[in-house]
Amino acid sequence: MRLQKSCEKTEGVEGRGHIRSEEKEFQIQVKPGWKDGTKLTFEAEGDHGPLALPGDAVFMVRELPHDRFTRQGKDLHAVLELSLKEALCGGERRVTTIDDKIFKLKLEGVIAPNSLKSFKGEGMPLSKNPKERGDLIITFSVKFPDHLSAAQVSSLSKTL
Repeated sequence: MRLQKSCEKTEGVEGRGHIRSEEKEFQIQVKPGWKDGTKLTFEAEGDHGPLALPGDAVFMVRELPHDRFTRQGKDLHAVLELSLKEALCGGERRVTTIDDKIFKLKLEGVIAPNSLKSFKGEGMPLSKNPKERGDLIITFSVKFPDHLSAAQVSSLSKTL
């Protein structure tokens, strides 16, 4: 990460001050579990001038949206879309965690739309204790077919 800061020299040609820019590189190790808004302060590394002491350089962590997960505190939430057949008859799905671990999720029994399943310890690591993690909470979304043929309606009517 780079921060450009300007400094002013007071001595110059004909008594005029000169302004020069300098770049300083800061190494910031982002720790797992840091939340949006976490501030990092480098004391006396900010802008300064001939009559002003250097200020602090302050960086703020901003979370970017993730394509599969949303964060709520230490927990991660994801939506898993199931076919109507999977929701009624079961099956198996692969679930990938935030740290790219893959586990098999066995779909058993009838799964209602918007029902939840929680996986303890598969969420965000805690910044003060990275070995402790939140939960991964999956919401099941059931995709219903747009239409059914007459034969499908008849078969379902007999079955249900």
